[in-house]
Amino acid sequence: RVITVDPQDNLQRYPQAIRRFVGQTMTLLLTWSPQQPPATVWDVSSELIDESVKSKLQSDEKLNTTNQFGNVIRGYEHILVIQKISQPTEIADGKWKVEMFANQLVFNGYDRLGESIHVNKQIFIQAIDEPVASLSSKSIPLQLAAYKLAEAKLKIYKICELEDEKCAENPN
Repeated sequence: RVITVDPQDNLQRYPQAIRRFVGQTMTLLLTWSPQQPPATVWDVSSELIDESVKSKLQSDEKLNTTNQFGNVIRGYEHILVIQKISQPTEIADGKWKVEMFANQLVFNGYDRLGESIHVNKQIFIQAIDEPVASLSSKSIPLQLAAYKLAEAKLKIYKICELEDEKCAENPN
């Protein structure tokens, strides 16, 4: 949960709130299983990210949810494990950049050792005026998680590879 300790301007966020939002949102986005398929995850979490981010992540060859859907049906599980999220760097009023170092672990029914895929990204976040997620009377646990993340009033608007210098130079 997000807790406001003292009044701040509408576009200000505590660094820890930004890091927590990024970590939990990325974990929600990139953790799939037969009980929590990619299509459901993307539907629920799409409110927390810009549409261009969703299409960029889905087109990432390593993380392509379209390709992963068949794997999940066959019993594959994908779990994002974050090693580090850097301190936020303010790039404009109400906009920050963090670097995330993580691995997506891929397990299947018979090989419990799994495979590790590096997911090292630059992630750009912006403050928004209103929480974007809503709850219905028939909300599933994923929707409740997205709703709680949305209370931070943040949104991921851009994700790039860590080495992409053009992305870092032009964050807008």
